[in-house]
Amino acid sequence: MMKRFLIIFFLILNGIAFGQINESKDIYCHFPTKPSVEINKIYENPDEIAEFPCGLNAFRLKFIQAMNYKSEACDVIKTTITFVVEKDGTFTDLKASGRDPNFNNDAIRAMKTITDKWKPAKYNGLIVRSLYRFPITVSFE
Repeated sequence: MMKRFLIIFFLILNGIAFGQINESKDIYCHFPTKPSVEINKIYENPDEIAEFPCGLNAFRLKFIQAMNYKSEACDVIKTTITFVVEKDGTFTDLKASGRDPNFNNDAIRAMKTITDKWKPAKYNGLIVRSLYRFPITVSFE
């Protein structure tokens, strides 16, 4: 009987002495992970916006040189070109949203002639697809 008592006592003492104490209520280890981004999401407000090589003024100059629209009226024409800058620097989903359909078509045609690749946008340090808006106002005299 004494042997059984001693064996049980030493087993309990062994469990107390060598048992692991988990003071944290969270039993999972948390390792830092890279911030995640959605693969095909189009970001409208990335941390770093997409940039044209040599800057926005170089883009404007190329765009103006590519435009062929002629207007007989002394008018101000406005449109906004929107497109998606892809992760590889190309652009897709090109649209123009102005009142004059002929001007919109010429603006889209002019954009398609610009073949330079953009520096893509970044979100949480990762390259992402992004929406870019390019407003245009032209005054004909």
